[in-house]
Formats: sequence, structure tokens, C-alpha cells
Amino acid sequence: MDDELIKLNFFSLVKFFYKIKMKQFFYNTLFLLYLNSICLLVLPGILQADETVLETPKAISFSTSTNETDVNVKIDQAFISIQKLIDVVCKHFPEEELCDNLQLDETFTNSIGMSFVLIPPGSFIMGSPYCEIGRFEDEIQHAVTITQPYYLQTTEVTQGQWKSIMENNPSHFSHCGDNCPVENISWDDVQLFIQKLNLKEGTTKYALPTEAQWEYAARAGTTTSLPNGNLTQIDCGMDINLNAIGWYCGNADKPYQVAQKQHNAWSLYDMHANVFEWCQDFYRPYVSNSETNNVDSPKDTNRILRGGSWYSGAKFCRSACRYSAGPDMRHKNVGFRVMKISYKYDPFLIAEQEKWDINNDGQIGLEEAINALSLSAGIKK
Repeated sequence: MDDELIKLNFFSLVKFFYKIKMKQFFYNTLFLLYLNSICLLVLPGILQADETVLETPKAISFSTSTNETDVNVKIDQAFISIQKLIDVVCKHFPEEELCDNLQLDETFTNSIGMSFVLIPPGSFIMGSPYCEIGRFEDEIQHAVTITQPYYLQTTEVTQGQWKSIMENNPSHFSHCGDNCPVENISWDDVQLFIQKLNLKEGTTKYALPTEAQWEYAARAGTTTSLPNGNLTQIDCGMDINLNAIGWYCGNADKPYQVAQKQHNAWSLYDMHANVFEWCQDFYRPYVSNSETNNVDSPKDTNRILRGGSWYSGAKFCRSACRYSAGPDMRHKNVGFRVMKISYKYDPFLIAEQEKWDINNDGQIGLEEAINALSLSAGIKK
């Protein structure tokens, strides 16, 4: 099959899905079934011709809970099927407009020297098993799926980076230097920093990571209490594994410059100890069933802190350990790191900006979902 024929068959089909009047067709549930069946009929031939593309599909998916409706299941299946077709088209014709969003850099550094690494989507068990040393009872294990890749800063925000945006240095250990983590900052302070960072960088994509994003990245595919093994100590005794990756009360009496210890498998430094890190979420009890993206639901006025600090015992530095404080709390052992949305458009930010109705399960209306999908793929209708 020559290139022009591939382009005619596949690109035309994709454009058909997006440029027909989606509102009229997608309000009809039977059409969703029909659409999905068409995609499934086409895909076997694609699999034979292009197996490698389908091994790592770049599916665009929306946050849904375990009690999602039958219609939403069919929508998500249809989206994934369409995205597989787009993958094939974009492998052969990367210059097409709809392919602009599919190629993501593994790392990048912004204008003030903040380095980021791309965190892949995936599923993991959040929380800790009952047998984990140092465990707290609010760490109920439950499955979480992260549906979209995102960028996470490789270190904590440093004093130098903070000063370049805020033009001040609130750190208790300001003498530590520009490459030490900024600390003594509240969750509210961080929101102002992020607002100014977004303005400077000409974007709206910087934010704090959610609690689920933080733990998923800290674990980096592992299931032990630390990414390099389990704890043997719970307080300030010398723990070999924690000593290798972080500054805690067993090897420090102050914060240290970032990235001085070993990074985890995803090239993230200081996820464990040095300074606690603010997350975006309110504190809330875990649920015991599975979740997608761990959608935030306010149950408390406190915000989440993760990772432990130079001041902490070893048990507070575990991947699963949760801590919380009021959004105005400042302490000399509290800092943060920043995440950045990796895809071209965030459907839920779009939904918020457009004042679309999002229900308690994190689902958006059918027409809005179609429009958000089109925007996420960089397609102009």
C-alpha cells in the first residue's frame, strides 16, 4: 500500500469522525455502538500492518469512576479506537495538524532553570499494605489509574527559582544558597508563585501535583515503602535505603542542596525527605475501591503534604505516608515542586473555563467531551 493510499484510507476516516456533526450523532447511543464497531473492524488490518504503533497507544481518556455508566464506557472505547487510528496516520504523516500534540519531549527546562521529566500514564496501588513498617491507618490501599502523561519537576523548587519569580526569599535557611530548596512557604504562597510562573512562561499549565500524581511519581513503578527498597528504621536511626535517597533526621539537621542524593527510576530527586512538598489536594480519607486520576473531593480544609523532610523520622518519608496542614501554614521544613500539564489542552481546564457541568464522578457532558477531545487532539472543527 503506497503512502497516498494510506493517507486516503486512514486520514479521511479520522477527519470524518471529527468533522461530521458530532452533536447530532453522538446523542444517539446506538451510533456510539456503530462507531465503535466500525473502528474495531478497521483495526485488525491496521494491527497486521503496524503492530508497533498499537503497543503504546496515546489514548486520550477522561476521568471516570468505577460506577461509570454504560454510555460513558462506550464513549471511552470509541475515543481509544479513534486514537489508535490517529496513531497510525501520524506515524506516516506527522506533518498533519492533528499530530501536533502527539510528540512529547522526555525532558525540558523552562526559562528560570526548572527541569522537568515526563511521567508516563499508568496504574498503581496507592497506599500501603498492613505489614509495612511505620504505616499509618489512613493509608488504605486502592488502585489508581493516571490516564494522561504529565511533567514533574526533577527537584524541589529552589530558593534561586523562587527569588526569580517572587523577588523575595522567605526561607528560614536562606544562607543555604540558591540551590537549596525554598522552604517556610504556605500552600497559599505556592499558588501565587504558580500564578506568576504561568504568567512569565505564557501558559496556564503549571500547577502543584495532585496527591495521586505525587505518589505515582515517587514510587516510579515500585511497591516497596521507598523506591529503592523497604525501611528498616522508623525514626532517626540510620536506614541504609533512605540514607541513599534523602536527607532526614538520621543524617541531617537542616535542608541540603537539591539533587545531592540518588534519584529514583524516573530521574526524580529528593522525593523522600529534605523538605515536605505541598500537593494540590484537600486532605480526604481514601476509598477502598479503584479510582481514575484520584479526583479531588474536599472533605477537609487542610491541604496534603508529602515526602517527609530533614526534620522527619524515617516513617514520614515513605512513598505512602500522608500529612496535612492548613493552607496558610509555613514551616522551615516545608517546600514544594511543580508539575506541568503535558498535553496541548486539558479537557477539565477547558470545562472549567467554559463553565461546563462536571458531575461528582468527574464526568462531563457528551457534547462537551467530544469538543474537549477534538481540542486535546489539536483538531479544528
